[in-house]
Amino acid sequence: CCSTFATRELCSAFREGRTSQASQRLRRSIIHADANDYNVIVDDERIAGIIDFGDMVYSYTVGELAISLAYVVLAKRILWGALKKWCDWVSFCSGC
Repeated sequence: CCSTFATRELCSAFREGRTSQASQRLRRSIIHADANDYNVIVDDERIAGIIDFGDMVYSYTVGELAISLAYVVLAKRILWGALKKWCDWVSFCSGC
């Protein structure tokens, strides 16, 4: 997990409880921590509800945004990969 020097130093700081003053000033709250397209109910492009509270935790409030954006990035990679495969298939079939 901790392969580079910087990563090892960061992991060590967290294990030893050494955090920067900036992180100590971040607001904390209870966050859902799993807001992805399977857990957010949408009605007419409006969020109507959220389900699956199994990952709720008291943490940095900004973590909610970070987790949600990570799901967006992951979904884009999956979509781009699927699109590339489809384009490759179309290109292959057009030569038939």
